[in-house]
Amino acid sequence: MFKLFGVSNIAYKLPSFIFTLFGVYATYALGKKLYTKQTGQIAALMLYGCQAWYSFNNDVRTDTMLAASVIMAVWALFEYIDTKKWLHFITGFTFVALGMLSKGPLGLMVPALALGTYLLYKRDFKSIFNPRWLIGLGIIGIILAPMVYGLYQQYGKEGPLFFFWTQSFGRITGENVWKNDAGYFFFVHTYLWAFLPFSFVGLWAWGSKAIRIVKSKMHINFANDVLLLAGFTLPFIALSMSQYKLPHYIFVVFPFIALISADWLLGFIWMPLYKTFRALHLVINITAFILIGMFCLWFFPLQNVLLWIVIVVSAILIMLLFIKITGALKIILPSLFALCLFNLVMNAHVYPQLLKYHSTSVMAHYVVDKQIPVDKIKYYHVVGHAFDFYARTIVVPTTPDTLQGDVWLVTDEAGYNEVKAKG
Repeated sequence: MFKLFGVSNIAYKLPSFIFTLFGVYATYALGKKLYTKQTGQIAALMLYGCQAWYSFNNDVRTDTMLAASVIMAVWALFEYIDTKKWLHFITGFTFVALGMLSKGPLGLMVPALALGTYLLYKRDFKSIFNPRWLIGLGIIGIILAPMVYGLYQQYGKEGPLFFFWTQSFGRITGENVWKNDAGYFFFVHTYLWAFLPFSFVGLWAWGSKAIRIVKSKMHINFANDVLLLAGFTLPFIALSMSQYKLPHYIFVVFPFIALISADWLLGFIWMPLYKTFRALHLVINITAFILIGMFCLWFFPLQNVLLWIVIVVSAILIMLLFIKITGALKIILPSLFALCLFNLVMNAHVYPQLLKYHSTSVMAHYVVDKQIPVDKIKYYHVVGHAFDFYARTIVVPTTPDTLQGDVWLVTDEAGYNEVKAKG
């Protein structure tokens, strides 16, 4: 992307955003296939508008590509199970491989858990033991081969072993040295903020569908629900067993909960519960506006008149939406637009203000403005990937003993004092 569009934030984030669109489309297509077109549309809206998707399209992670690849694979392979078309088969396993390229075995395990549980529930043993799955593994092997070979060339057998086992399953077995003791319920409270504004609807929908399946005595008519419940619940439990957790690790299962939520929202008619969720989402909307007000009036006073106009007009439109529309959209749309406005303010105003306190990027802009020769810049005690990016160079670490001539040093206070003491 840098070759095509130059070195910029847009070029850096574009591949992740393209994968996001694939994932949103696959969520829509799977919802349409499992239930109705409207279910797919609402699920796609919920996924695209949840806080997690704003976050990891801004702070780019490989998990963006993983989540998109996983739901693309599940949709395509579900289509294959139904239609037996080779195009869906090849597409499904291609995206399984792309998911594995981005984040290891999770790219295979999540689709396998979702689709495998679905087939077991239906007792479709003919599909389970279909020899064509071996061809799918061959497709994965071909796509992964260059990367696996590269890992072997660099690290010997430890390279492929780390990729296929240690970095993922090793976090559960304890073989991986990364540990942060986040606790087994870390992803529970992560989900509550990351799937906002739909996290409470999602929890209720998940519980309702699970109870309905149990009450039906595992009736085969609920196989589609089982696919989504397995795709969300089993990876959630497995990831919660890991000894090293970060919030974005759980985002891979959000397409499944979006589909669960969308189908449940379109089907429920119990008025007291509807009023409860409407009130809850009103609270979420008001909270978003309070935070916008605090950021724009108190923390970082907003001087941009155009942005103020956007905020005021958007607030009026959101209130009108909440008053005028009915049904499931009354719960979805006002909250979705309120969160959209909140993230617009964050990206257009708050984050740029916060970045003034981000030392490595501030120093990089200083280097560019003052036209400091980048070949004379060295790191000591610190490294700064943002500095490298914005200064358009790769800075190498050094030590005080090797400093000679005219050098610009990027360091911390301890490094500065040490260099000064050495004269």
